Amino acid sequence: MELIRLYQTFVVYSMIGWVLESIFHSVWEKKLVNRGFLNGPFVPVYGFGALLVLAVLQPFSQHWYIVFPVSILLTTTLEYFTGWAMEKLFHNRWWDYSMFPLNLHGRICFIFSLGWGFLCLLLVYVINPAVERVVERPSQALSTTIAVIMFVVMLTDLIFTIRATVNLNETLMKLEKVRSMARVRGSEFTGGIQERMAVIAKSFIIWRKQVREIGYIQRRLLRAFPHMQSLRYQESFDRLRGWLNGRRPHFVMPVVKIPDLRKILESIELPPRPILKNPFANGTRKKKK
Repeated sequence: MELIRLYQTFVVYSMIGWVLESIFHSVWEKKLVNRGFLNGPFVPVYGFGALLVLAVLQPFSQHWYIVFPVSILLTTTLEYFTGWAMEKLFHNRWWDYSMFPLNLHGRICFIFSLGWGFLCLLLVYVINPAVERVVERPSQALSTTIAVIMFVVMLTDLIFTIRATVNLNETLMKLEKVRSMARVRGSEFTGGIQERMAVIAKSFIIWRKQVREIGYIQRRLLRAFPHMQSLRYQESFDRLRGWLNGRRPHFVMPVVKIPDLRKILESIELPPRPILKNPFANGTRKKKK
């Protein structure tokens, strides 16, 4: 029963974290933002952080001058290693504090660490007593049912989100490969603007088709993390984000969902030269009859 109560507390703080993140970033971006890695109203790092702070600092709750600095150390360490782990797993940087002073690798910064410290003071002395009363109120049978349902929901959400993130990186990888090969293909026609335009047009059609196949979860992640960066394919990532945000790039390359990308580029049918007849070819303009 204690384990069920503990998991319920984790879920509650994950939901509180989602509310805080969504409010903060909606104000920051001046638009509604469904913040969080998961699709549901959960930010699990807040749940882990709250449980970690409470487990370590409950014995020292009578001394706020211990709670404040130690909570800063705990939450900042958790934030740093969470950012590091997500970068290594998904090859994306989900948040970046590089624009703030006293930051470390863009994953943590002093200003936000102070914010975590004040938030943990509220957690220990105000929020947690209320959460404990709410969690302990339902009966054992109801608590077990709620815990099982929430576990299934969060696990399903996590699986679909991880799959969408991996697919997004695969799309970026294909986009980068095709863009590089298209540049080589286009450079072969140094003297013919018509052939180069044919390559660009064909590439654009394939690229746009792939963009339209990007799923809801991938689009939501791009909206939820507007400053997310790709550690491998940043240029292609910027072009994709610009398209989804309504900013059409000046020069785009395709993304294709088939294994042999080189064959697609080699199969581009180029029109014969010249396409249009030049009425001034003989030095005189033809008169209309």
